[in-house]
Amino acid sequence: MSAGSRTERALFDLFMRLDFRDKNDSGKKKFIGIISAYLFSNSIIAFNFFSIFDRSSFMILTLSSGIFLMAILVLNDFDNLILAGSSYSSISVLPVEGRSFFKAKFMSAVVFLLPFVLVSSIPQSIFFYFYNNSLADSFVFFIASFSFAMMTVAVLIFLYSFVILKFKDKATILMSIVQFGFFIFVFYSSTVGANRPELRLPGAAKLSVLDKPGIQYLPQTLLAQSVDNPFYLFAALALTGALLIVGYKFVSENYIRLSENALVISKKRRTRKLNFKLPFLKRITDKIYLRNDTERSSFYLVLNHLANSRFLRLKYIPYFIMPLMFIATGLIFDMKGMIYFERGIPVSSADEAGIPLMSPSILIILMMSSRMLISNTKIMDDLSHDTEWIYRSLPNKDSHFVIKGASKFIYFVFLIPVLILLLLVLTVKGGFIPALLNTLFIGFGIYFINTIASLFDRAMPFTLESGKFNSASKLGEIFFAMVLGIILFLIQIFAFQNSIFAMISIFLFILLSYLINRN
Repeated sequence: MSAGSRTERALFDLFMRLDFRDKNDSGKKKFIGIISAYLFSNSIIAFNFFSIFDRSSFMILTLSSGIFLMAILVLNDFDNLILAGSSYSSISVLPVEGRSFFKAKFMSAVVFLLPFVLVSSIPQSIFFYFYNNSLADSFVFFIASFSFAMMTVAVLIFLYSFVILKFKDKATILMSIVQFGFFIFVFYSSTVGANRPELRLPGAAKLSVLDKPGIQYLPQTLLAQSVDNPFYLFAALALTGALLIVGYKFVSENYIRLSENALVISKKRRTRKLNFKLPFLKRITDKIYLRNDTERSSFYLVLNHLANSRFLRLKYIPYFIMPLMFIATGLIFDMKGMIYFERGIPVSSADEAGIPLMSPSILIILMMSSRMLISNTKIMDDLSHDTEWIYRSLPNKDSHFVIKGASKFIYFVFLIPVLILLLLVLTVKGGFIPALLNTLFIGFGIYFINTIASLFDRAMPFTLESGKFNSASKLGEIFFAMVLGIILFLIQIFAFQNSIFAMISIFLFILLSYLINRN
């Protein structure tokens, strides 16, 4: 083995240890748990699509759902995935060529991402078999799904690398634009199936999404044709290979500059102190919204961290964007079922009593975004390490108020503004009273669930390492948040039998949350 190969092997082992590091438990065991949960969740999603949609629609929707979670992994943790993050400043002093450095980092990224690509592709390929009982079709679809996931990763890595290399001073803004544009694409692709309001009865023909506007131009639609057309399959494989090769060469040749630029961008800090531009709003926040000095300190800790850290802002942006984008899409394009839930057959007397139910997609997205934003307040900046001692040294040992202050920041800057926007959109679409009942129900329902979750929360703000392992663990939280959103929607179906039941359910959410939070 040559000296270069030994160096690359040593760097690869180092990066793998960094990827799976975990202070409290075996990182590899927890990673296996995450992969198992991801496999189970993807199996449920694939089964749901198989039960409702026809063969072509199944391919389009499963390809879309697969890249959604892959995109979250890449977009949330690009610095740690491809670049060395804060470790670069320590490792760069070693006598190692940039290409060897990148090769080891690239291989560790492949090892890290490959299990997620596989558990995303395998369940949908198994269910795809039952459309025609064809092993050949199932195998070809697995190849197409795997190819599309790798193609997506290659495109995102190339775009992010190009922005960091060529537009260092404007990188944060441009990377946010890339995130926004990509999530528009993913959200439209993933929600075309959610906009079918029909209730499919047993024995009825399966539904199709091919009649949706623009669906025929999506790459998923073209890739779905590869199962029946060898030319499309060959073209997809060739394009994936070309993108991976071009992206690899581009990043490899510019790896040193990319890492240095990323480190410079991460170290940039705002020097001007942040203040509320509205003194009246600040007084209300400090004296009424925040109960004590501990909550106020935690609230402004999160505010200042986000203001000063590009790394953290990029982790929060996708979850800020998703609900706003979904609501705006439903309003602008007037897509049936995206704002108010519609069914061809009433599922409860609420449909007949004139109390429209808000789209479950909005509820699930809001639940997921609020949970992930609160969870992200636990992850420290990429330049910080071992921050737990700060909390242990404080005289105030009541960690509950520290956690509540961080959560209240998320409610203040995210949940409350989004709910106000949602109230306006629902009012335009269905009148003020139904809009108010739906908005209050979802707002206090999410607050109640987050209040329950806070009772079991022991992680203090900005104490978890910002490695790829912690980002991957968020996938399980995403699926769990989706399940909570579905449960909340099922409660709403029964609670919205009439206005009295709806108001009682809202009152119970408020009362129970107050009783839990009063101490």
